[in-house]
Amino acid sequence: MGIRYLIKSGYKEMMFLENVYNEFAVSADYVFLMGLAYMNNGLFDKAIDEFNKAKLYKLCKIEGCNSYKADYNIGVIYECLGNKEKALENYKKCGRYDPALNGIKGLDIINQPILEIMLSILFIRLMSLLLILFCIYLLSVIGSFM
Repeated sequence: MGIRYLIKSGYKEMMFLENVYNEFAVSADYVFLMGLAYMNNGLFDKAIDEFNKAKLYKLCKIEGCNSYKADYNIGVIYECLGNKEKALENYKKCGRYDPALNGIKGLDIINQPILEIMLSILFIRLMSLLLILFCIYLLSVIGSFM
């Protein structure tokens, strides 16, 4: 059974691979595949563990499953969980792997402080405008009594 077939059959169906874990966990490819199965079934802690285990193997048949692809998937998990710093840390480990580079661009961590400053300025301007409008209103009310 090829990995492509397993992935096409669906990640829920891949969970049967847990039953033969001890027999096949001697392969980075198998451990990586279990990481994918766990990740796509929402078992994120188990997935991270499996991807980290896959990185311990020196050899693999699928390029990158014992290195940058494992780090990339860990980054995806952390990004989905809202931990941008850990996502960035793992994406950076992937070198020039395009999906990881796109993940880094998507995080937009560098521009986040700028956005916060811009929102603060906008808030201050809005409050100033409201204060001016309130003063104009008060002057019109006072003027109507005179």
